[in-house]
Amino acid sequence: MIKHSALVSFLTLLDYFDAGNMDSFVDDLTVIPAGRGTDATGQIVVCEMEYTGVYGIADYPHVQIPVQRLLAQISAWLLDHDTDRTTAFDFSVNVETNPSDDRKADLEIRSPFREAVTASADAGGELALAGEHYDVDA
Repeated sequence: MIKHSALVSFLTLLDYFDAGNMDSFVDDLTVIPAGRGTDATGQIVVCEMEYTGVYGIADYPHVQIPVQRLLAQISAWLLDHDTDRTTAFDFSVNVETNPSDDRKADLEIRSPFREAVTASADAGGELALAGEHYDVDA
């Protein structure tokens, strides 16, 4: 789940909120076996993963840094880093203001992703498929 991890890194580097206030996880993972070739010689797509990246941010300072700025940053990141997306760039956001401090809010951002898992031909590879051996690409 490379895209999920990369978006987590991006969000924490923005310095819009305390990184310790963010929790993230992958939800609704579906694995789709593929077994098809790629444009690279000796490489195949073993499967594709569809999942939802969930990013929870507690005590987001929405008065100091409007949520729209954060959403614009996420949108720009998706446009630059998720170019093989097969669906729309829709992502959902849930905002709950903190009753004890109306200058902060708890956010939950959910974004769908799809990633290919590829493998390259290697006679000593641990992955066997259709009589050939492969190593899963990192």
